[in-house]
Amino acid sequence: MAPKTSIQQVDEFGLINLISRVLKSSQRNSQLVLGIGDDAAVFKTSKKMWNVATVDALVEGIHFDLRYTNFEKLGRKALSSNLSDIAAMGAVPTWALLNLTIPAKITADNITELYRGISAVAKKYQTQVIGGNITRAKNELVICITLLGEVEPAFILKRSSARAGDIIAVTGDLGASQAGLRVLQKRKPSSVFSYITEKHLNPEPRNEWIRRLLDKGVKINGCIDISDGLSSDLSHVCRASNVGAELELAHIPVHPETLRAAQMARDNVLEYVLHGGEEYELLMTLTPRNFKKAKRILGKNITAIGRIAASHTISGLSKNRKIKIESKGYKHF
Repeated sequence: MAPKTSIQQVDEFGLINLISRVLKSSQRNSQLVLGIGDDAAVFKTSKKMWNVATVDALVEGIHFDLRYTNFEKLGRKALSSNLSDIAAMGAVPTWALLNLTIPAKITADNITELYRGISAVAKKYQTQVIGGNITRAKNELVICITLLGEVEPAFILKRSSARAGDIIAVTGDLGASQAGLRVLQKRKPSSVFSYITEKHLNPEPRNEWIRRLLDKGVKINGCIDISDGLSSDLSHVCRASNVGAELELAHIPVHPETLRAAQMARDNVLEYVLHGGEEYELLMTLTPRNFKKAKRILGKNITAIGRIAASHTISGLSKNRKIKIESKGYKHF
């Protein structure tokens, strides 16, 4: 009898490939534009608009810790993580379905606060929670959201469309969520590190920024949200587009609090910047001309950090020294 393969041996993307092969025969549908393998699925419902769907789960003890997050912010983060996937596709969010698996330790007041957070973010991004499911759990709270959106066919963004010579750009700043997590874990006063702790507990998805670019005619080639870390998510884009990347590490935007937190912990801030997850910023690739247009529109909220290369490797330039960048972001298994 052949030995069984553990999930840890396969890893997340190996598991996705296995599932994709099993489901391949059932996915031959002319209305399906994108299936498994991107930030969200895309399917056609009319000639003018395509639908986008994504699902994401937050599991207690893996994605959040109730010792240092409250339920209102947890609700906000749960929906924001899904909104970020919709943003990465260039879409506008519409409807949400929520599945909760609730252990006995969670109170009705906790769930009320959770939904207050979800409702506040849903209202801001004109999204409506239209249903869901609630079931009992033995130990951990699990929040699973399915989010639907719609996008004009001309605006759909994919990981697989990056081209050699493209500028690699990111929104916001990087490393802050990882730095904020470290501060929270060490029980440092959050008032001293309010920006980075808030970036971890209550991230802001970039739906408004991406739609502003698209509505003003900026052509974006490749796009992904940075949820698993810059090194991992850039690797996904490069693999899907059959290209490589060259980063200017000194150009990656870093908030002063992130730098200060790394110094206090005696950590290399580049570890936070390259491999820290849950940023919910957007990484996009654009021609130099389109990047200039994007910069005029978003200003300091978008930064060029490198270029897409014809090679199949990802490297970074630091102090005139070229280093190979390994994909070492968040591992789901």
